[in-house]
Amino acid sequence: LYFMGHLHRVGSIQEVFVKDDEYKRKTYVLTGSFLSYKNSYTQYQGLSPIPEAFTRVNIDKDLNTTVNIFNIDQVAPELIK
Repeated sequence: LYFMGHLHRVGSIQEVFVKDDEYKRKTYVLTGSFLSYKNSYTQYQGLSPIPEAFTRVNIDKDLNTTVNIFNIDQVAPELIK
């Protein structure tokens, strides 16, 4: 499980590989951002607007991972500044 931040993006991807004749997975998670777009350096630099977002990673007893994405405009639009 690998977490990457400061990319102003949110998401995840799994890479499948074989080790000792078994399928294994690496999960890469882009952790999101709490930076508002309006009047921020991302707006001034002309970067694409994205909503504030974060991820929640669930790991079960077999070490399987599930990544859930929470975008502010979908889960709490009243908090958008």
